[in-house]
Amino acid sequence: MPTPIIEGRKQPGWCGPASLAWAAKNLGVEVTQEYLAGVMGTTYEDGTDWTDMLVGVEAIGLMGFWIQGMGLEELEDMRQHGCQVVVNWMDCDQCRDPIDQEDGHYSVLRRHVDGVVELDDPSLEGRVTTLRVEDFLSKRWYDLDGDDGKKYHRGALVVTKPRK
Repeated sequence: MPTPIIEGRKQPGWCGPASLAWAAKNLGVEVTQEYLAGVMGTTYEDGTDWTDMLVGVEAIGLMGFWIQGMGLEELEDMRQHGCQVVVNWMDCDQCRDPIDQEDGHYSVLRRHVDGVVELDDPSLEGRVTTLRVEDFLSKRWYDLDGDDGKKYHRGALVVTKPRK
């Protein structure tokens, strides 16, 4: 049986709700993008701030934490131990403003193997995006703060079920 592909985002700017809904589904929790977008204050113009992603995680009864600066090996290890990892990266294909040619984007880490990173990417149609590790690390795995333009490197949201 082929591995399912992430559902595409329901609205432009909804990569955060779509990625978190997919991560939750992979952990056995069903939730709609619409619910998460409302809880997290997602907009077309600004998308979803990473702090609001944590609000969404808590709202659906999961546990999560935001990390910065870790390597793919550590994140892959967390994924293999049952966590879902939502990376925050720059994706030129998702640009809303043709002037800046890139936009912050959330996707779920599918796997990191053989020199490539596979991401469950909630583009409008939903797809698996494959990037060479060296390109992902050196050119894509960062985001810019919308308020002050500060660059955040290697950000990821780690989501897991609560301990019993």
